[in-house]
Amino acid sequence: PWGGGWREEEWNLPSLNPRSWSWIIGPEANLWFEIKPQPGRYSFHIRLYYWISQDAKRSLSISLNGNPLEARAVDEHNLQADFDASNLTSWPNEIRLKANQDPVNGLSVAVDWISIRPADTAQAAKSN
Repeated sequence: PWGGGWREEEWNLPSLNPRSWSWIIGPEANLWFEIKPQPGRYSFHIRLYYWISQDAKRSLSISLNGNPLEARAVDEHNLQADFDASNLTSWPNEIRLKANQDPVNGLSVAVDWISIRPADTAQAAKSN
């Protein structure tokens, strides 16, 4: 997706299970995406690979199309928020992340991936 406020991706190579992530390099980062929303509930998931500091972790806020998402921790690296499809549009949709930056290197949070899908699909994926 399109967006801004991100550093180039990084990889943990060589590895049998390679992962990539991108650091937020500004006070805010965003992603724009297209979706054909269907009525019902949706689930937002984000995997955060690294935190630069506890301050960045505590200050993280996430919004979808200007509406705050109340993301809760699923585990050490994953957050989830459920929301109604009325928060989505056909185009454009924007996810915005804000977190306090480290004053020395300008980094805050490294994001591995983000997923938005119907809540029933998200529950089915968890049970598989």
